[in-house]
Amino acid sequence: MKVEVTLSFPESKPNSMAIGIRHMKEDGSFAEDMFLFEKGVGLTKLYRGEQERLMPEYEGTHHGQPSIALQEALPDIQKELDAIKKSVTLQSILDGINMADVYTEASLHAAIEAQTREQQQEVHNLQIAHPQAPVELLSRAVTAEITKKRAVVREKYFASERLYEAKKKQIEQLYPDPQEAAASLSVLNDLFGKQ
Repeated sequence: MKVEVTLSFPESKPNSMAIGIRHMKEDGSFAEDMFLFEKGVGLTKLYRGEQERLMPEYEGTHHGQPSIALQEALPDIQKELDAIKKSVTLQSILDGINMADVYTEASLHAAIEAQTREQQQEVHNLQIAHPQAPVELLSRAVTAEITKKRAVVREKYFASERLYEAKKKQIEQLYPDPQEAAASLSVLNDLFGKQ
């Protein structure tokens, strides 16, 4: 909504100040909403031309023309406010991601490979320490421990995937237009190691 803000000091209301917000209505006509600050009274919102009844010097101002061309001279404040609000909301969505909770597919594969090497090394060490023990028995004992570790790693990965999907959904709700959401989703994909 394009607006013009005016500040005035009503003669009929000493010790007061009026702030008028003139805006263009959908039909192209103008209206002014006024806020009156009176000493000892506080803030009063004046609706639908009330300022003309309370303060005679404001007669004809409610539907008066702006002093400047609202269509050209002032920015579209509502769009700016919406953009700022979306930006702040997006920042809170992204700030809500604890990178310690992000476990990418590459992290999962690297952890499983490391665990496989650990398993092989542990079996080898046990064979050296217990040369008489059957390799199958040693391998089974180590495999049981590594299986538990792999379950923990997989759960971290699946929790990370759930977090990714939740954040993706929040961004898509914030930006229903896919083109508008693309840049934010790209940042999210980068954080989670998505292609």
